[in-house]
Amino acid sequence: MAETAQEQQQLRELLQAALDPSKAKAATEQLRQLLQQQQQPAVYLLLAEEVLRGEKEETRQLAAVLLRRKAAKFFSSLQPNQQSEFTESLVGRLGCEPSKPVRHSLGHLLAALLRLPQFDEAKTKHVLQLLAAPILEQQQPQLQVAAVEVFAAYVESGDGTETFFDELLHIFQQALTISNNNPALAGPALEGLRGLAEDAVEPSQQKKLFALLPGVTAVIEKAFQPEGDESVAMGALELIDDLLCNDLVLSESELLSVLHFLLGIAARPALDVGVRQQALAPIHWAAKQKPRVLCKGGFVPKLLDVLVEMAAQPDEPGCAVLEDEDDEDEELNPHRLACQTVDAIAVALPNKHICKPLLQRLEAYIHPTAPRTPEQEVLQQRAALTCIGIMSEGCEAALRGKLKAFMPFLIPLLQHSHPAVAAAAALCFGQFAEYLQPEIMQYQSQVLPLLLQQLDNPNRLVQHKACYAPSDSVREVCLSAIRSAAVASVAEEDDGEARPQGTPRPFDPYAADLFRLLEDIIRSPTVPRGNSGGAGTAAAGCSPATKARAIGVIGGLVKGLSPQCYQQQLRQLLQLVVQQVDGGEGQGEAAQESAHEIRDEAFACFRDVSSALKEEFVPFLEDVMVRVLASLFSSEGFTSPEEPGDFDLGDSGDESTGAGRELQIRDGYLDELDSAAFCLRSLWENCGGHCMKYLQKTCEAIEVLKTHFHDAARQQASFLIAAVLLAAHKTLANPQEQHSQQQAQGTVQCMQPHVLQLWKTQLYPLLFAIISEDVDKETVGDAFSALGTVLEGVGPAAIYSAEQRESLLLQCSNLLRGKHICQLNQDVDEDDDSRQEEEYLFEGLVAFLAALAAAASQATAAVAATVADPAAASVAQAAAANCNIDTFCSAYTQLHPHILALAAHKHSKTYAAIGLGCFAEVFREMQGSAVQYAESPAVLKAVGSGISQEEDEDCRRNACFCLSVIYEVAGSSPAVNSKSMELLQLMHPIFRPRDDLNKSEQSTVDNACSAVASMLLHAPPSGLPMGDVVRVFLSSLPLQADREESKTVLQALLHLAATQSDIVLQNSEQFMFACACEASFPGAARRIGSELTASAQQLLQEMCKNPQLPSGTLDALATRLQSKPYALAFLRQ
Repeated sequence: MAETAQEQQQLRELLQAALDPSKAKAATEQLRQLLQQQQQPAVYLLLAEEVLRGEKEETRQLAAVLLRRKAAKFFSSLQPNQQSEFTESLVGRLGCEPSKPVRHSLGHLLAALLRLPQFDEAKTKHVLQLLAAPILEQQQPQLQVAAVEVFAAYVESGDGTETFFDELLHIFQQALTISNNNPALAGPALEGLRGLAEDAVEPSQQKKLFALLPGVTAVIEKAFQPEGDESVAMGALELIDDLLCNDLVLSESELLSVLHFLLGIAARPALDVGVRQQALAPIHWAAKQKPRVLCKGGFVPKLLDVLVEMAAQPDEPGCAVLEDEDDEDEELNPHRLACQTVDAIAVALPNKHICKPLLQRLEAYIHPTAPRTPEQEVLQQRAALTCIGIMSEGCEAALRGKLKAFMPFLIPLLQHSHPAVAAAAALCFGQFAEYLQPEIMQYQSQVLPLLLQQLDNPNRLVQHKACYAPSDSVREVCLSAIRSAAVASVAEEDDGEARPQGTPRPFDPYAADLFRLLEDIIRSPTVPRGNSGGAGTAAAGCSPATKARAIGVIGGLVKGLSPQCYQQQLRQLLQLVVQQVDGGEGQGEAAQESAHEIRDEAFACFRDVSSALKEEFVPFLEDVMVRVLASLFSSEGFTSPEEPGDFDLGDSGDESTGAGRELQIRDGYLDELDSAAFCLRSLWENCGGHCMKYLQKTCEAIEVLKTHFHDAARQQASFLIAAVLLAAHKTLANPQEQHSQQQAQGTVQCMQPHVLQLWKTQLYPLLFAIISEDVDKETVGDAFSALGTVLEGVGPAAIYSAEQRESLLLQCSNLLRGKHICQLNQDVDEDDDSRQEEEYLFEGLVAFLAALAAAASQATAAVAATVADPAAASVAQAAAANCNIDTFCSAYTQLHPHILALAAHKHSKTYAAIGLGCFAEVFREMQGSAVQYAESPAVLKAVGSGISQEEDEDCRRNACFCLSVIYEVAGSSPAVNSKSMELLQLMHPIFRPRDDLNKSEQSTVDNACSAVASMLLHAPPSGLPMGDVVRVFLSSLPLQADREESKTVLQALLHLAATQSDIVLQNSEQFMFACACEASFPGAARRIGSELTASAQQLLQEMCKNPQLPSGTLDALATRLQSKPYALAFLRQ
């Protein structure tokens, strides 16, 4: 007995030493050794004794933490009677433990024990009843709180939730009810309810949770009282967010009632901005998922009232505009919160509900009718500029026509004496430059000189007496605006619209001044943000963020300028950027983080310049390549943490020994890594064979990226593999073979032996390892996408063996069945992040399957086309040996049921959208081989269900896309034709006035138009009300959001003119308007082709001369086309 007491005392002293910073290291190591020795059971008993009867709260808590970490081994070391005795003693200790931190650790220990297999349903129920008694009988307030904390921790694990759902729900409900008398119950009760909400999949369970909402709102209101706890309110708001995002089946009135309550909370300026943000989170969700409901009941006008007022509220009480210390990690304030919400609803809701109503409310800030203080003027002008700029993405169609009225307000404010207003004006212009092209460029001559002034002489802005620091933030926003405008100004060329030779680009006149100012900023000393004061020029110093932003702008300018405007300066500028990469002024953590930021932007600059120059970048290749590779192999981004001063008493992670410490990652390092990897990929894509001497180092870099802990690094590894192989294939291909391929379409190439060896032995094994072993969905999806890119560039020869093909198809099958390693523990529709990850995963899979089908079709066609040429036939047969339409169709037979299961999924519209999209992409490549699948009743039923449902716009859009492809490949099938009228009726509700639609719905209408166009082209018109079909079809043209469908639509218009001339004449104005727009939009030449464009132009010319054309048609058409100058010019050619 004395020996046990002595051991207990020794353990107690060791625990105390572990909590003493001067003795912690040695004591912690001794504790670890004790827990790893043969005497573990004895040590566990000593720890248990300390938990239950220790005199000092610190040692009781540490003993509880250690036991929780070793819960499974500890409990297994006890006899059944000891287990029961310890559990009941632990419950008793919870009731009398005076220390709140110790109670918390005891509760987590008990929750960890309840999750062990030794606790069967009967034993678990017994413990739950012991704990629940004080709550249900409203006795022992201290034990009530401890019990609810245990229940919350137990629910968090998910174990037993389904078995004891009703009991736990009742306990948490009772805890909320009696929290009036015991306020400490509210927090853990809400935490427990959130755990139940996360695991509640049955509608009946969700309804039971939603029935608690009145009690939850009462808790929120009480928490906002002077004596209340805002953290409790935050937990309750998070619970509401969880309930709504789990797709509760609510009526429209119920949902609007909840949203009105939340909006009322968001409108309270006295509340913490984090609480207001949480109140707005479900409104963001509703805007995206339930836009039609949100637009009912007068909710949006009230929301806009709140947001406009919030956008002009001070950043903090007593300080109108806060100093902006960190560009990347800006503090949330009411202004930013309002702008985030404006952005969300502008993208999600129809323009008519946002653009005009929001502008009407902001009019009071733009043209005030009442006196206002200088502080109010700054806040209101910042609010108006930022809100209008932010909404330009979602409301671009409505805002284009309003630029003329708004720009006179914006332009003078670029010179405002207050940095916050000047920065907001620059941000607004940058948003316009990105989303309102080409209309915004007519103001370039007025705006760009003002932006240049801001860069040239920023310090004059710091004359305003406000608690906002200086000019760095203004310069950074100006730099971003210039880059956005430069890149966007040549967007039409990116779309394939060639600029006439010798025609200057919009930014050419400003090139010299821009390069001079950028050089000044980059050469200037680096100083901490906010200390860049000085005499008048950038040379006085700038923050690292400003210098990095200036480096990034160089690449954007090179993309946006004519070559003659940068040829002389470019070498000097790139050498300057290289010097910055090599630099590193100063020592210490801050200097290292600044270096990461500068290298991040430098690599982005090199990437943009190489993309613009292609092989003309080769003179700079060595300097850039060496530094990119050095960055990828560097370990500078890691720092060792300080030695721990004491034992971690946190409650996260079971079965941890505490041994080993993770390296810390410097801010900016991962961004630099991503940028370097992307830059390396871009160099291979643009400089091709000139990179071959860096092949071995690049393969080593791929190895580093492929095993990196950072998901984005592994994603870049896949695309880098594709870039290297395509460059090698193109560079080392047989010149004669390459020439013959250019001469004859439909031919295929084999890989040269050393390229094939590189692919088989180095690159493909790395790529397949990512596909088959990675646990991140987006990374696996990107690996499949990269393999699809390889198939598009190399063709069927990329599949070099039957074993390779079958192993890939097995991975496809695993993914489709949800059996891939990256799909474990998934819950797709739970939140936006998981949904998006699943979409990325299947987007890559679909890209691969479509590319494989295309390569297989290409191989089979090449074999058939080269029958008369033995040499070419030999090449084609070799390339097609393991990838041809027969092998693909055989494999697809196995995959089809799994894709159909996704497309017809009863519960998840996300999966349905994925399956329908997969059908569309693969059927399009299979063409005639897809008929048997496209005409099957099960596929047509899945398509019809996707079109008719209104819950998920992605699913509806993919269903329309799939229908378009079905008619393209199986339009002559009687099974498909017999469904035409039914399918048209299902699509009819989609065709609504464009003003009533948000951006996503606009895209759905475009895909529905394509489906009707495909019907008109490939299905017999008999039995269809052609007059009505054509009228509805034309009324929704031209396409607004998805120009990929323009070719099908224009073909259908030409087909109608040839086969339904009477109906076309009856709708002549709308027909000619649609035809002119679809044939001439920016980038039409690339997307549609010159032959189809010429046919459309000829048709329009003939119609203009047609004597049967209704009177006034041409005048009305010319008036309508004033808003589409490209179409008007096309018509008049």
